[in-house]
Amino acid sequence: MGSGNGYWAFMLRKLGLNVTAVDSLASEYRTLWISDTVKADGVKYLKQNKGCSGKVLLMVYPVVAGTYTKDIIQSYRGNTIVICGTQNSNRYTSFHDRTAEEWFETEMKGWELTFKIALPSFAGKDDGMLIWKKG
Repeated sequence: MGSGNGYWAFMLRKLGLNVTAVDSLASEYRTLWISDTVKADGVKYLKQNKGCSGKVLLMVYPVVAGTYTKDIIQSYRGNTIVICGTQNSNRYTSFHDRTAEEWFETEMKGWELTFKIALPSFAGKDDGMLIWKKG
């Protein structure tokens, strides 16, 4: 969700995974790695597709503007959420007032952080991949 230029979708497909990339495609100045990105509002897409209950939700560097991350997560009906982005509270990805871990702890009862690993990134960043499972 919020697949941007489709780089992660491209790479995951190269590993043999079935990936549906969804993005608003609001930015006109990007080179797309894939040609079949579904142009849609994320929340509307999830609602039109039964919350994608049989799929994993992947958000890479989700924006902090407004309530984007929260709205997507709360519209999702599956049991696995993967967020790649900032692990600390620098407000660069996910939530403007707390880390993704803190948000899940207070807002998503019944979800458990099951995996956390650092991701290679730019100097001075602390990017990571975090995976939550429901139940």
